[in-house]
Amino acid sequence: AYQLVYQQVVCVVQKLVRDVMAIVVVIMRFKMNIFVVLCHCIKTA
Repeated sequence: AYQLVYQQVVCVVQKLVRDVMAIVVVIMRFKMNIFVVLCHCIKTA
Protein backbone atom coordinates (compact mmCIF):
# COMPACT_ATOMS: atom_id res chain seq x y z
CA ALA A 1 0.00 0.00 0.00
CA TYR A 2 2.82 2.38 0.93
CA GLN A 3 4.57 1.64 -2.39
CA LEU A 4 1.40 2.56 -4.29
CA VAL A 5 1.03 5.86 -2.45
CA TYR A 6 4.70 6.64 -3.11
CA GLN A 7 4.26 5.94 -6.84
CA GLN A 8 1.20 8.20 -6.98
CA VAL A 9 3.06 11.00 -5.19
CA VAL A 10 6.00 10.66 -7.61
CA CYS A 11 3.55 10.80 -10.53
CA VAL A 12 1.88 13.96 -9.23
CA VAL A 13 5.24 15.62 -8.53
CA GLN A 14 6.47 14.80 -12.05
CA LYS A 15 3.30 16.32 -13.55
CA LEU A 16 3.70 19.44 -11.41
CA VAL A 17 7.35 19.82 -12.42
CA ARG A 18 6.40 19.41 -16.09
CA ASP A 19 3.67 22.08 -15.76
CA VAL A 20 6.01 24.48 -13.96
CA MET A 21 8.72 23.96 -16.59
CA ALA A 22 6.21 24.65 -19.38
CA ILE A 23 5.07 27.86 -17.64
CA VAL A 24 8.70 28.96 -17.12
CA VAL A 25 9.46 28.37 -20.81
CA VAL A 26 6.42 30.46 -21.82
CA ILE A 27 7.43 33.27 -19.44
CA MET A 28 11.03 33.21 -20.70
CA ARG A 29 9.83 33.45 -24.32
CA PHE A 30 7.46 36.27 -23.37
CA LYS A 31 10.27 38.16 -21.61
CA MET A 32 12.59 37.64 -24.58
CA ASN A 33 9.90 39.00 -26.90
CA ILE A 34 9.48 42.10 -24.72
CA PHE A 35 13.27 42.53 -24.65
CA VAL A 36 13.48 42.27 -28.46
CA VAL A 37 10.63 44.77 -28.89
CA LEU A 38 12.26 47.20 -26.44
CA CYS A 39 15.61 46.93 -28.23
CA HIS A 40 13.87 47.53 -31.56
CA CYS A 41 12.04 50.58 -30.16
CA ILE A 42 15.27 52.00 -28.72
CA LYS A 43 17.11 51.48 -32.04
CA THR A 44 14.35 53.13 -34.10
CA ALA A 45 13.86 55.99 -31.61
